Amino acid sequence: GAIDASAGFFPKSLVRLLELAGKTRPTEAEARERRELQYKVSCMEEIVIKHGIVGIKEATSRLRGFGDADGSRLPLYGTIQGGENEWKNWEGVLAALEEVEKRL
Repeated sequence: GAIDASAGFFPKSLVRLLELAGKTRPTEAEARERRELQYKVSCMEEIVIKHGIVGIKEATSRLRGFGDADGSRLPLYGTIQGGENEWKNWEGVLAALEEVEKRL
């Protein structure tokens, strides 16, 4: 199992990946879906790696509409470094997974 911070903003996608990972004999379609979803999740995880708790809080606020984008506690107060320009760098990666999330 795993405790994944990004499950707060892409819960259905992470659950689906876990379901696919548990299949010992996936069909070709399931294996392909698993690879594609794992790639998208891995790319998205970079925001957590780069921005830590601040990135998690901001992504949850922006993508799911709960919490505050700058809701971190001291000494981590504020939004991601680089502000709107940095967030725009992640839009393509996040949009790819958002498509999956909406479909599930």
